Amino acid sequence: MSVQVQPLQVKGIKEALAELNAIDKKLRRSFTVEYKTIVAPMVSDAVNLIPTKTPMSGWNRNWTPRGNVRAGGILPWVEKKPAVKPFLSGKRPQTTGRYTRNLAAFGMRWTDKTSVLFDMSGDSQTPQGERMVRTLTNRFGAPSRAMWRAYEQSSLDVQYEIRQLVEKIMRSVNRKMDVR
Repeated sequence: MSVQVQPLQVKGIKEALAELNAIDKKLRRSFTVEYKTIVAPMVSDAVNLIPTKTPMSGWNRNWTPRGNVRAGGILPWVEKKPAVKPFLSGKRPQTTGRYTRNLAAFGMRWTDKTSVLFDMSGDSQTPQGERMVRTLTNRFGAPSRAMWRAYEQSSLDVQYEIRQLVEKIMRSVNRKMDVR
C-alpha cells in the first residue's frame, strides 16, 4: 500500500519561535526537547537505514572532493552508527546568491558527511560519479535512501504530534504576549 505524504506547512511558526526565544528561553528550549521526543522513532529509523558495513568498494579509502577544500575529507567510511540531529529553528530565511538557508522550522540533519553522501547522492558530472550513483541506486534505492524513507514510515503519527506541538507553541506565545 502506498501512502501519499504531504509535508506539513505552518505559517508564522518561525516568528513565533523567535519571539518566544526572546521572551522565555526555558520554555522555548522545552519545545525543542519535546520535538526531539516526537521525532525519536524517525531518527532511529533513519539511522538504521544506513548500512554499518561499507556500502560499496572504494569507500574505505580517503576521498576529498576536488575544488572544495572547505569540505574536507568525506571518506573513508567509518563503521559506526551515524547520528541524526533534530532541530527546531526560529531563524529568518537568508538568501545568498542562488541559495536560501534556514527555510525549515522543524527538521533533522545528518551529523556526518559520509551519511549525507550515502543518503543523497543522485547526480554526477563524472563517469566515476555516475557509476557510484548507479551502484548506490541499484543496491539501496533512489535518494533519499534513509532520511525521507524514515519520514514516510512514521509521517502520519509525527505530523499529528507536530500539529499538537505547533498549537502549544502558538498558545504559549499568545499567552506571553498578553502578559507583556
